[in-house]
Amino acid sequence: MSIAMGAKLEFDIRGEKVVFMRQGLVGWQTRTGTIEPVEHIEILVDRGSIEIFVNHGELSSTRFALLEGSGIALRADNGLVEIKSLEVNPLKAIWSKKRD
Repeated sequence: MSIAMGAKLEFDIRGEKVVFMRQGLVGWQTRTGTIEPVEHIEILVDRGSIEIFVNHGELSSTRFALLEGSGIALRADNGLVEIKSLEVNPLKAIWSKKRD
């Protein structure tokens, strides 16, 4: 992944916005920077939380969120954002739907 200087990459994860710039995470009532430019992002979404790992752990952030929407949307603003690879892996519930 490559985010140009001044550009933003915005994820809308079931109604919760997560914004990245070249040097880190913006929003969530904070601005958290990285030493190296953002090149790798891993986002884990659960029923009540979103966890973010940038550059294989250089930066991590967890947020409690009661997600209401559905789906994931991406948007680039103010410049070029190149995504070299994108992978979405749904997780299966650990709870059985069948009750005894």
